Amino acid sequence: MNVETRISTIKKYGYCYNCLAISHSYKNCVSKFSCRKCHKKHNTLIHRESSFRPESTPEIPNVTSSNPENASSTAPPTQSTNTTRQSYTTTIQSTKSSTQDPPNPSRKQILLGTAMVQIEHNGQRYSARALIDSGSEATFISRRLQRSLDIPTHSVSAQVTGLNNAVSATPTSICEITYKLSAQAFILNSLTDNLPSYPIDPKQCLKNLGFTLADTQFHKPRPVDILIGSDIYPSILLNGVKRNILGSLLAQETEFGWILSGPITQPSQNSAIVSFHNKVNPENLLTRFWEVEEIPKESVVSKSDQICEEIFQKTTRRNPDGRYIVTLPFKEPDNIDIGYSRHIALAQFLRNERALLKKPEVKAEYDKAIMEYLELGQMKKIEYDPSVKATQYYLPHHAVIKPDRITTKLRVVFNASCPTSNHKSLNDVLHIGPTLQKDLVILITNWRLFQFVFNADIQKMYRQILVDPNHTRFQRILFRKSPEDTIEDFELQTVTFGINCAPYLAIRTLMKLADDIEETHPLAAKILRQEMYVDDVLAGTHDLTTAKSARDELISALKSPGFALRKWTSNDPHILKGLPQDHLLETETLNLSEPENTKTLGIRWNSKKDSFFFLVNPMEKKPAHTKREVLSAIAKLFDPAGWLSPIVITTKIIMQQIWLDKTDWDESLKPLTLHRWNSFVKDYENINKIEIPRWTHFDPTATIEFHGFSDASEKAYAATLYIRVLVGHKIWTTLLVSKTRVAPIKTVSLPRLELCGAVLLANLVNSTLSQLH
Repeated sequence: MNVETRISTIKKYGYCYNCLAISHSYKNCVSKFSCRKCHKKHNTLIHRESSFRPESTPEIPNVTSSNPENASSTAPPTQSTNTTRQSYTTTIQSTKSSTQDPPNPSRKQILLGTAMVQIEHNGQRYSARALIDSGSEATFISRRLQRSLDIPTHSVSAQVTGLNNAVSATPTSICEITYKLSAQAFILNSLTDNLPSYPIDPKQCLKNLGFTLADTQFHKPRPVDILIGSDIYPSILLNGVKRNILGSLLAQETEFGWILSGPITQPSQNSAIVSFHNKVNPENLLTRFWEVEEIPKESVVSKSDQICEEIFQKTTRRNPDGRYIVTLPFKEPDNIDIGYSRHIALAQFLRNERALLKKPEVKAEYDKAIMEYLELGQMKKIEYDPSVKATQYYLPHHAVIKPDRITTKLRVVFNASCPTSNHKSLNDVLHIGPTLQKDLVILITNWRLFQFVFNADIQKMYRQILVDPNHTRFQRILFRKSPEDTIEDFELQTVTFGINCAPYLAIRTLMKLADDIEETHPLAAKILRQEMYVDDVLAGTHDLTTAKSARDELISALKSPGFALRKWTSNDPHILKGLPQDHLLETETLNLSEPENTKTLGIRWNSKKDSFFFLVNPMEKKPAHTKREVLSAIAKLFDPAGWLSPIVITTKIIMQQIWLDKTDWDESLKPLTLHRWNSFVKDYENINKIEIPRWTHFDPTATIEFHGFSDASEKAYAATLYIRVLVGHKIWTTLLVSKTRVAPIKTVSLPRLELCGAVLLANLVNSTLSQLH
């Protein structure tokens, strides 16, 4: 481009200070990049250390918060009060900057407005300390307080980010709290450091103020369990304002009393200066949403994982009966920093008991489940001695009911994340352990290579592994069958679901068993290492004789350590011949969804037909749908192998269009988008007619080829992987896996999207083929 043409173009379109293009002005720039030095909207090449800013650079919104820690965000979406469980999706951004100052004898301590509030729950009132933060767009509650009061929660997908879009927290749940008025609060593990940062002289602060403080102990560093944001700040603020209190403070009248804020000068220690900037940016949410699950990548073993593995190898042993005994992998075994917890567990037990008494049938099942631990020797009664100073931990517990389960519909859940008196829980002082579980898609893909397959479940696998007697004191619970009985103390003797290292200990024990039986039971050892999904066996062979041998070896190998196999099913009745009738699966259908998955669409296997199928519930047909309703419906789709990619990608394209329409969460869809959604809903039930053969007709003597395809359109791109099996003159071709992506909102050329599809295919092929047997 010559100089005259360049000047003409700049005069016509302007010049972009951000991407340095001359085809558009700064205001129309869609580049996601910014200055790498100050992160403002101009190019790094024109950055100056002074306060230079191009004239066309817009002002940054002045949305600030006084919150000194990682609690900030956006107001949660509206929720209907009669909904028992509702999923929210929100993006929250927050900014934190911290610097350490040198000692300064005249340093000014900055007071933040705090108040003691009365939280109402189940007809009772509880006192909690709150930070009044007009700069936060939402209200927060600490997980410690939520668990102490046992407040019901709902799931939420949220993200707390800050300067440079750095993620500082990811709230996963939300609850409703009541104090003077009701509010919805995001739940975070920690809201702030203790406030104030260091003690203030009470003689200076508490002299003749002339009004009642909302927090009479505001001068003492103490934890904060609630952050009251701007979503309800105007509702609690009254008219009273007093200035120059104690020389420099501002007093504001609220529903809880007067709060103080501002600088106060006194001799100081070193402390961190913390500032926050909060704003809402929901676009990141959609980007994460319509991109399907990432292709599994090889995990990196951390130092913590290595220590956990060393502890397992050094301490794991077997008792005379053959049962495995493991120890809990404490981070500091010689100094277990955990506080008192019995009173917290007692309060939660009483609340849980009151709730169960309202449902006699559920309580009967719950009592039966707890007593089963005692009857099977997996729990023992102990005498509580308050004079004993040994460190111990009490696990709060409650019931989880899953009516869709074939066998156990009620399960007892133990909460090892409940904080103690020093704000640390059992999970906080334990190593989690490395992830040993294989990806479900890979396991299913390997399973499809065998002609003869069978499935079984290790009954109560966790509870067959003993915990070292020196560590059972960290697995104590409180229980009684009737309110007329005395509450008694018990210790759980086995690996307990709810402790963060339990999955590692259970799966690692199976691998240890595989090592121990390698010489005597080689087929069983192979199954334990390669064909287990948590406590489910997904095993197969190429001939019937080997299948029977593998079955018998597996039963024999698991018998010694106390693992019993139940719920047997197979595609060939000869494999099940000889097994007790009550050991067989009651139906011919096996659900292969994630263990804790509650989504509507899950993979199922029909052993009689030896084929996979999907079972979906009809979607509601309405003349109008909101963005929230559509997102909720889409989130229920579960297709990990990508066998329904043409269907699932359609929903993601629709969701992208809803976003482009700028439809609000509770606003009805635009007519054209609504038409597309209704067309999808109309065909949705046809998913129930889809059947996918399990066996790929692979045989060790066959000639096999893997074929990968990728393609792209303006709306999306995809990659698929097929297996081609040649036996004699017969050829079978089967889809193994596929992955899809929607095209970015910003227009991208078709060749570039095709390259993206090629990269997706390369990653898919590498990830899948490297893990096949």
